[in-house]
Amino acid sequence: MKPQTEQIVTTLEELTKDEYYSLVGDAPYIIIPWEVEDKGPFSVERFLVDNTGLMPFAPEEFLSQIRATQSQAVSDHYQNLIALLQANLSELTIYGYRLPTLPEELEEGFPLQQSVFGSLGIPMLIGSSTAGE
Repeated sequence: MKPQTEQIVTTLEELTKDEYYSLVGDAPYIIIPWEVEDKGPFSVERFLVDNTGLMPFAPEEFLSQIRATQSQAVSDHYQNLIALLQANLSELTIYGYRLPTLPEELEEGFPLQQSVFGSLGIPMLIGSSTAGE
């Protein structure tokens, strides 16, 4: 981390040391720096992918996970859905959405477990139409 960033993080940690927010109980604010040199420009999407809140899947990998965890009827449905989307969208991105990995300081007070979301998370299929929408 660059010295200037370290100084800002240290200052923020000091300013928020005795500050808490209520979500599921009182939890301290946690400073999470983003290393642009290592991770590229910051975006919410990149942050969620980096912290496993969004898990990118190639279509075949996604379908393989569906086949391993769902019935044949559900697997066939997803196979047809992916084929339809690939045929009609210029871009198709598949994510599994779940809770981001929390810093250790917050894990104890947060009641939901990652296992609630399974290995795929909540499927998100995102695409662009040929008209760019």
